[in-house]
Amino acid sequence: MQPKYLLLLALLACVFIELTFYYFFNGVQSKSNKTFGVCHLYTTLNRHTGIENQDIVQYGSIRPGRKYAVFTSSIYDSDSVSYAFDLPLTAMTWKRIGFDSIIIIAGDPQAQQHKRQPWIQFLMDTLIDKEHILVMVLKRVPASQATSISQVSRLFAASLLQYDKNDATIQNIYIVTTDADIWPIAKSFFVLPPGKDILHGDIGKFQIENMTVIQAPLSYIGMKIRTWHSVMTQSGLLLMPNTTGEIVKYFGGMFHDNVTHGGPGWGIDQVMISLRLHQWKIKNEDEQRIHVYQRHFGPDRIDRNNWPMVYNINRKVDAHILKRGHQQKQWKRLMILLTKMCPGWFMRFGDGVDDPAAWNTMATMMMVLVDGGPAPLFDVLDNSRCNVAMFWTIADAMLADSDVWRARVVADSSVI
Repeated sequence: MQPKYLLLLALLACVFIELTFYYFFNGVQSKSNKTFGVCHLYTTLNRHTGIENQDIVQYGSIRPGRKYAVFTSSIYDSDSVSYAFDLPLTAMTWKRIGFDSIIIIAGDPQAQQHKRQPWIQFLMDTLIDKEHILVMVLKRVPASQATSISQVSRLFAASLLQYDKNDATIQNIYIVTTDADIWPIAKSFFVLPPGKDILHGDIGKFQIENMTVIQAPLSYIGMKIRTWHSVMTQSGLLLMPNTTGEIVKYFGGMFHDNVTHGGPGWGIDQVMISLRLHQWKIKNEDEQRIHVYQRHFGPDRIDRNNWPMVYNINRKVDAHILKRGHQQKQWKRLMILLTKMCPGWFMRFGDGVDDPAAWNTMATMMMVLVDGGPAPLFDVLDNSRCNVAMFWTIADAMLADSDVWRARVVADSSVI
């Protein structure tokens, strides 16, 4: 073959490759000739600006005058997908009752093994740059200890945060611990009562070193930042950990590798904070400064083990939500509760949650990214009414609570 033909073939090959990339990353054509934009699906975190302190990167800033809920997730263990899907929705439910969120991620999304998992990048892009969400990434986390570090990091949010430690307005910020898979319902329950320094529950007692200690559940323990520092530096611990390595050192040999639910090492954070609260109470000799709330977990909780067919959120404190909410069957059930809790925050199509398009929000994309990967994603876009551009409009609206989101959704809804 003559050289000029070889050159022509090479040019044609380059054009073909270029068109292929354009086809996949700028839009795919459905059978009904409607274009579905792929948007920012595979963007990296490089476009986001974070504050880095050794092995911790912080996206967003603490805001004086705000209340915060802190919850966490690992990106290593088998439950990561389920918890990751919960994170932005849980932040939305806390925003509903006037709380911003501090979300701690155990594991580095920029690590090579995680860059190959598009759902992780998608999650981070969804969370970061939202005014009411502050994200902290614990980068150097051993995979075997990710669950333990994720659990206990809630206790050290006050010291892991990057802020001016001399700012008294920040020292007065209220932080309450919670779980990624629990949605708050009753606003007044989570607020620190007047004249109190600490809020926590009582789920029984345990004995340690001749002391009878109240076991305080991690959902919910609330204090101002200055009190968190005071409580967590009991027993001669002069410094609070502010790196992942210092957290591991703080707990010494108490960490277990590959912790599973109910196994050895599970609940170490609950034992630790319960003991610290007990020691703080003895030191200050003032039980009146602690508000111990009482729970009736049957009547006042919507529980995943007894998920109702009909939802009544009156007199409910919270909801322990279903696992793997990104799956279609589970998402439909969660959607009913969300629309009950946040009426008007969702654009509902057709007959509502029974219509296939009604769950084409975060659930659709997470399900495709996790269970299918990039290749099946394009099949879904080509063969269904799923629209990624629509998804991003709704997801951003849920998290940003924009005044104009309804107009944007209505304007885009014709392509579904």
